[in-house]
Amino acid sequence: GLTGQSLNLISLFGLIMADAIVLDDSIVIADSVLAHERRGMAPALAAVEGTRVVSGPVITASLTTCIMFIPMMFVEGTMGKLIFVLPVVVLASIVASVAEAFFILPAHLCEWRGRRNSDSRPSWRRAVRGRLDRWIDLGITRLYRPLIERLIGARGIVLAGSAAALMLCTGLVLGGRTPFVLFPKVDCN
Repeated sequence: GLTGQSLNLISLFGLIMADAIVLDDSIVIADSVLAHERRGMAPALAAVEGTRVVSGPVITASLTTCIMFIPMMFVEGTMGKLIFVLPVVVLASIVASVAEAFFILPAHLCEWRGRRNSDSRPSWRRAVRGRLDRWIDLGITRLYRPLIERLIGARGIVLAGSAAALMLCTGLVLGGRTPFVLFPKVDCN
């Protein structure tokens, strides 16, 4: 390949790690486009404006993740040779995801939403999707939003709870109750 690496467990682990990271870009952009469309914008304008509004945070999040993985490319010795493929895979996945999220996804959302709005034929899929959307909206408006508003109003309690959880986890690791092993010992028979 281009990097001299093969498809192995470490490169697959890199893809798994990158999967969770890159999915966020698309979710944030799609959610922003949908929010703009719900405010009454045409699908094409909603795709452009929704993508523009979140472009800064999405690019910043991707860049910080890339910056975090770049030093792994400069690890020397046997360990460096072993893990070099990990940052290469993650960085390539993030760059490809950002390109897809900004250049391909908005066009697909615009086309899909426009086609969905113009198709007035009854469909069991549309009915199921409508019910699911209503349940999700209900969960957001009745459960999630009130919970978040209460948590924002009780910042001190949230901060104290987070600090307590951090101290508990640190105590468990430092006290030996939760051992930390970078590479487990392997039986060599």
